[in-house]
Amino acid sequence: MADDTDPERAFLGEQLSVLAKAAAGQPTRLSPQFTALLRLMLTGETHNGSPQTAIICGDKAAPRDPEVYWRNIERSRAKYPRFAPLTNNISPCAFWDRPREEPTSVRHDALQKLHSAKLHRGVLRHRKHWAVAARVYRTR
Repeated sequence: MADDTDPERAFLGEQLSVLAKAAAGQPTRLSPQFTALLRLMLTGETHNGSPQTAIICGDKAAPRDPEVYWRNIERSRAKYPRFAPLTNNISPCAFWDRPREEPTSVRHDALQKLHSAKLHRGVLRHRKHWAVAARVYRTR
């Protein structure tokens, strides 16, 4: 579920119903939305190339051997019986191209704090503009 709205709840209900029927050996039909979700989850394929996947997978190469994921699932299954398979399963990152450059390393935390402080000041400076933009958007 992306959020706690009625459409998302209805979509979750549809998913559970389809999966329950399939598990019971009954024929099912997938909505285009559920088909797209399964395609993303099982192959990493999306209609727009998933910018989020590019960000997540672009930092560091993920293991390509499925056995690595299986061992991680089994290792954490006793402590997290419901979420171990979900959080330790193979993802599209295993099939993603290797990163083209080394990850950026911050050698001193002062640089990180300085960047964070600058970012925070910038957010505070522009917050009033966001409020104006939100009011303009709502009046249209």
